[in-house]
Order: sequence, then structure tokens, then C-alpha cells
Amino acid sequence: MLSIFILYILIHQTVSGSVVPSDHQAQHVIVRRNNPIFFTVPLHYRRYNLYLAQVGFGTDPQTFLLLPDSGSSAIWVASKGSPHEESGFDKVYDAELSSTHKTTGIDFSEEYTKGKVGGLLSKDNLLIGGMLLPDVLFGETIHSESWGNKEPFQGIIGLQHTSDNSKFPQTFLDTLLANRMIDRPVFSLNYCRKPGSDGELTFGRGPDHQFQGNMVFMDVTDKYAWQFTIPRIMFGDEILCLDCRVVVDSGHSLNSAPEAQTRLINRQFLFAREDEGLFYLNCANKRKGRPITLVFSEDAQFALDDYFLEADYGAHSVCFSAYTFHKAHDFWVFGVDILQYFSTVFDAEKKRIGFAKREC
Repeated sequence: MLSIFILYILIHQTVSGSVVPSDHQAQHVIVRRNNPIFFTVPLHYRRYNLYLAQVGFGTDPQTFLLLPDSGSSAIWVASKGSPHEESGFDKVYDAELSSTHKTTGIDFSEEYTKGKVGGLLSKDNLLIGGMLLPDVLFGETIHSESWGNKEPFQGIIGLQHTSDNSKFPQTFLDTLLANRMIDRPVFSLNYCRKPGSDGELTFGRGPDHQFQGNMVFMDVTDKYAWQFTIPRIMFGDEILCLDCRVVVDSGHSLNSAPEAQTRLINRQFLFAREDEGLFYLNCANKRKGRPITLVFSEDAQFALDDYFLEADYGAHSVCFSAYTFHKAHDFWVFGVDILQYFSTVFDAEKKRIGFAKREC
């Protein structure tokens, strides 16, 4: 299972399904147009292609920043009394402060590329995008591996189309449907490549003004993951792969590909060093490279030509390639770096993923 590869709202009241937002969040409302129902959650940009959603757990709501992750199915937040308080999470959920908290006595765990988290399952109210969901099942994380070191978020909201974690039998989309917050199990992600720009996460069938032209839909080919087969990926005039297996994972900041393809892509640049699939170079040596073209069909081809991210380490800046590899993976991962080019629709009902050129 894929998930995090990272370099490093607000009290509302609901009455009969309507939403009364606070003055600070008047933009968060249910929208009904010709029956479709959807709502939008702002995503706050953090460095290294990290986009986070502000949510509230409990009564009164305790607010946290959660990472929307299409590569996993669990919902969890750092919990009081866990090692996270010492290892870097700056906020933790305190069940004693919530009048609507319920314990289950059931443990949980979830494994990511970055490491594993675990703890106990609880139920509490969840406030997201102005929508109040009662008795949402989530994990209180009390132990972890390789987590919490200056992370800018306090938890994850998994968005797989089907859960692969027996402790979370219902997906978040299922929960929204059951509470009539949306009319179809669909969500969309809209990021932006403009430096520092925020993004949007829309649940339900949202408006189509965020993208240009037509949207191309690809059938999902995996029981759990947002995976599809793209006919061709080009590197300049060279074919990188045919019928390429791709996993769309918003929990990855970067993209990854099979090792040989990643090395071919990065060979065009003078990298200072390589470290566990990451390629670093002097920022002064950044330049445009050969385009990578995603061929969804003969009528839907998209060229990508931006290769680098820049990280600040004190007085110094370090640049690295957005294309990485994991030795255990023989497929592509479209992470946030690629998703920034698109408006991406995840349709769990029709088991398909839609891509259209992003307008921002």
C-alpha cells in the first residue's frame, strides 16, 4: 500500500442538513444544483508540495491539519499521551476535552511508505469543510515508526475508493454518503503550480470551472488503490513505457517510476548526489529538461517540463528532482507534483479517475 512520501473549522451548527458557518468560514456551504450535492474543503499549502485540510474533532472542536491521502483508507490523528508530543507533532487530540467522544477498545494500525502508525479506535464528531459528521470512526495514534519529526500536520484522512484496512470497513466517501452530505461517492483535487498557492478538495460532483477543455477518464484497475493503465509515457521522443501501471497518490509529494526509467529521466541533469532514490543538485544548475508526455489517448496528451523542487536548510537551498524511485516498485506513482497540472476527479461509483488541464 502506498502513501506518504514527504520530505518534510470554527464551530458550526447543522440543522436538518443545512449548515450555518462561522464568520471566518462563510465560504463553506452545501451547494445544491439540479440535485447534485457537494462541498469544498480548502487545502492549505505547505512546503514540499504538501496540501493540508483543517478539520475539527470533538465537541467543542479541536482543530488539526490532516493530509488528504488517496493512497490509504484510515483516518487518524495524533493523540494525547503518545510519543508524538516529544517527537514533533505540535498538536494532539485530547479525548477528555470532548463531550461527544466514544471509546471502542479496538486497536488499529496503518502502514505507509514513511512508516507505521497505530493506537486505538474512537468515535467522535468530525467537522470538515463546514460539514458536521457525527460518530466518525478514527484512530487515536499513540505509537509510530519514523513519524512526528517536525511534521506540519497532525494526522491523515485516507481516501481510497475501497478500504483495505479491516478496522476501517467504511471509506470516508461511504461515511459522507450515509450522512447525505454528498449524492455520489466522488471527490476531486485541485492543486496549483503557482508557488505558494493553496488548493481545494471537493466532495461530491463539484463545478467544472477549475479546468480547461474536456476531462479524460481512465478505468480503475485495482481492488483498493486508485490505479489505472496509461497507454504510453514519453520522454522527449523516447518511449518510457507502454501500458504503464499508475497509482494516483496524493500522499506522495513527489512522483516515482521504475528505477531504470527514473535514472533515464534524471540522467539529463548534473546531480550532486543520490540518496535512496532521491536525486539532488546545486540549485544554480537547474534548467529545463526534455518534456515527459503523458499519453492518456491520442486526443489527450499532456507534456510536463518542470522537474525540480527547492528546499531551504538554514541559509542554504537544496534542489532535487520530482522524479524518484523505490526499489520495490515496478509501477508509476503520480504524486502531488504531477497532480498540480490537473483537475483530478476520483469516482468511486464508476471506478474511474478523470484528468483535465488545471486552470489556476
